[in-house]
Amino acid sequence: MKKQAQPPPEVDFASQDRFHGEGYQEGYEEGSSLGMIEGRQYGTLHGARIGSEIGCYQGFAFAWRCLLHGYTTEKDSKKMKVLESLIGMIQKFSYDDPTYDKLHEDLELEGNLSSFVHD
Repeated sequence: MKKQAQPPPEVDFASQDRFHGEGYQEGYEEGSSLGMIEGRQYGTLHGARIGSEIGCYQGFAFAWRCLLHGYTTEKDSKKMKVLESLIGMIQKFSYDDPTYDKLHEDLELEGNLSSFVHD
């Protein structure tokens, strides 16, 4: 005896739309939450790197300023000017504003150091 083919089940489009909308909303909320967490971790890591780099430059400049204090040759005078310029740049650096638009320009301190070291 042959079985008769069953008609396809009724498709409930309203339920599909509801489940799709709920799934989308849950996924969006989960993704937003994870994105915030990942963004904080990334910002913390890179903020610490920038702070460490600036601290290194500042320590370098202060140490050399102490070593050159009292020397009066023309070459040492030029180095003192470069050091004072570097210290001034570091002191003017904006630590509080995460949207500081000149961040990368102000981090170009290596050019000042190379002119100091190679003189």
